[in-house]
Amino acid sequence: MLDPAAAPTPRRLRVVVLASGTATMALQMAAVRLLAPAMGASSIVWATIIGLSLLAMALGYTIGGRLADNRADGRTLAATLAAAAALVAAIPLVAQPVLDHLLVTSSSPAWTDLADAAIAYSLLALAPAILLGITPPYTIRMAIPHVDHAGRTAGSLYALSTVGSIVGTLLTALVLVQWIGTRDTIWGIAALLAIAAALAWSTRALAPAARVEPGASELLGAVEEIGDDDQPHTAPPGVPHGAIPFLLAGAIVLVEGMAMMATEMSIARLVAPFFGASHAVWAVIIATVMGSIALGSRIGGRCADRWPTLGALVVLLSLAATAVAVLPFLASPVMRLSTGGIEDVAVGTVVGTFLGTMALLVVPVTLLGMVPPWVLRLAVPDVSRSGRTAGRLYALSTTGALVGTFTSVLWLIPAIGTRHTMLVFAGALALAATVVWVRRLPKVGRRSTLLAPASLVVVALLLLAPTGLVKPLDDARVLDERESRYQFIQTVQDRDGRHLLQLNEGWAVHSIWDPDTVLTGGIWDHFLVVPALRRVAEGPIDCSHTGVSCSAPITESVNNTRSMLVIGSAAGTTKRAFDVLRPSTVMTSVELDPEVTAVGRKYFDLTGTVNASDGRPFLRRSRGQWDVIHVDAYRQPYIPFYLTTREFFELAKSHLTDGGVLSINVGSTPDDQRINEAVAATMRSVFPFVARYRAEDYNEVIVAVDEPGVTIGELRERIRSSDLATGDSPVYLDHDVQTFAPGDLPHDPEMSDERHRMQWLFEDFADGMVEVDPDPGKVMTDDRAPVEWMTDRMIFGAAE
Repeated sequence: MLDPAAAPTPRRLRVVVLASGTATMALQMAAVRLLAPAMGASSIVWATIIGLSLLAMALGYTIGGRLADNRADGRTLAATLAAAAALVAAIPLVAQPVLDHLLVTSSSPAWTDLADAAIAYSLLALAPAILLGITPPYTIRMAIPHVDHAGRTAGSLYALSTVGSIVGTLLTALVLVQWIGTRDTIWGIAALLAIAAALAWSTRALAPAARVEPGASELLGAVEEIGDDDQPHTAPPGVPHGAIPFLLAGAIVLVEGMAMMATEMSIARLVAPFFGASHAVWAVIIATVMGSIALGSRIGGRCADRWPTLGALVVLLSLAATAVAVLPFLASPVMRLSTGGIEDVAVGTVVGTFLGTMALLVVPVTLLGMVPPWVLRLAVPDVSRSGRTAGRLYALSTTGALVGTFTSVLWLIPAIGTRHTMLVFAGALALAATVVWVRRLPKVGRRSTLLAPASLVVVALLLLAPTGLVKPLDDARVLDERESRYQFIQTVQDRDGRHLLQLNEGWAVHSIWDPDTVLTGGIWDHFLVVPALRRVAEGPIDCSHTGVSCSAPITESVNNTRSMLVIGSAAGTTKRAFDVLRPSTVMTSVELDPEVTAVGRKYFDLTGTVNASDGRPFLRRSRGQWDVIHVDAYRQPYIPFYLTTREFFELAKSHLTDGGVLSINVGSTPDDQRINEAVAATMRSVFPFVARYRAEDYNEVIVAVDEPGVTIGELRERIRSSDLATGDSPVYLDHDVQTFAPGDLPHDPEMSDERHRMQWLFEDFADGMVEVDPDPGKVMTDDRAPVEWMTDRMIFGAAE
């Protein structure tokens, strides 16, 4: 018999579990950042990486459980973690060759994004993710002294792993990749795993303890320290070990995993129309969900050891189903209180209602977090099979999480909406409770007789409840509301009859349609000036070099731009203006969200082909060249970081014709210019000339001209001599000049028609351009581009 004094401290095992959980999520976040420049960050790419990560964890859980039952040895765990550390450390060294090999031209962007992301992640990160998945069931097997303690031990260690996941997610996404870059973050993960391996090696004496037959009292004290309990708890009389068949147990945790991730994805979409989808919002959601899972695992493990009965499990599932079902109905009135706060810039109101919504989320997620350790306690027949049982159950729960993520984000939410998606999974939970109640009725007891069918009735009644508008407005008419794979989309009509496109919380307008004019009085009007920066072209316009089909060549000696690419076309405001005022320009439009394009065709007079793709992958695959490339892409409130780096601007430059122009719309506050300066400095590291122009209070247009030796004086003269600036453009003769009511134009109420508006825009652009000097210290790269951090600081600073 093992000497108890030789048993290692359980706290080291805790640290191993915590470090493993941290590394698992940190690796996933870093992998997304690493692949984004090549694959983009669409929902397809995210779902692929999350899906493969969950599959790797499920496989690791299964392997770890079987391995632990055969060899519960600290040295084996240490070797596994050391191998994971070595594989993670190698990722930055081999990533670029792998990605370069995958960067091929394809005519099917969506399929290629998925395939490339799947192959790249599998080659780079799948193996270490599997190895990290071995840790939870392995440590559970090492820690369980007796089956009566299976619930609390599993719950305690799973809670620690979940806390590690919180740390890994938030620390990586919000701090590390922003400050030290993706490469050093990955190497930091490898170092953390190496430390965990050393600690696991020092716990090698615990393995024999885990193999001791039930009743080995000399080891109870060591394991009880993990559970933080003063006295052991035994099962109530008459409750057998393995009281629930594994098939039923697996089905329950599968449904629980589906409901858990579907609830997390749904709550993010539920709050987006009111609070947006910024990193700060996601950080709070992730922290709330994972913290609640950890709390639920802890409570569920303790309660399962005290009440390991089927009746208690039925009660838990029924309560969880009801809590998930009522959550959207309770949260909506609370969130609508924030609307007035946003309009009045009342930060306290907005923050208070958001935190109130998160508080409502705690109850259903905590109840869901209690399910796995409870089911594990009922399913474990004896200690010798505890590792295998734990591994298989957590693998099934993780598989359910994978299914919940894919079905909710890619299918159910766009098809039936967030509220009904949550009700679908609440119904699945209620059905699972009812199945346990019906099939095991003699062992369930009468106290839980009504809860299972009652929860089904609650879900059914809520499904029949009228939905109404997600976000009703007092000062505008809502024309259309829909949820896509990416965001909440709302089209409204203001009092002047204009159509406005708003995404998520609606703090910014992304497209405007005016029934009387193609000009909007907003930032889109300024984009009409950008083509004037290019040298005047003479002769026939041949658009074959764009790589897209176009109309027959036409001749126009005064047009500087023959072809233009717009990344982030939204509902088509820019294209509509160019169709009228620069009709000879062949425009290629790229918009990530097909639903936004559909809204544009219905409410904004959008015409022509729109490529549904992320901007950078589109450029990577394209063989075309354009005279002007304009970037106006946002995932509110951020510009995607991979559209602001030196590598992106080098890619864009390779797709410009001789003397071509690149422009980008950067949102910023008047008092915080850090993001503008960083983007401009990065462009200047690639292009011979870069200038900034403050177009609106919260918008700046940064332009780069690929023309060595050009001066700002020459560019100002080109702008002023443009036919749209002088009033000599034939479009003014062909197009009915529309008049504005006094005050409609924000800069000069004396300008009363489109011709004068255009003349003012060109003159203001020429006068307002400021040349940018090189500043190597501010250049952003694919490895380090703290766009999100600068944007968050800017927003918080404006709110103070």
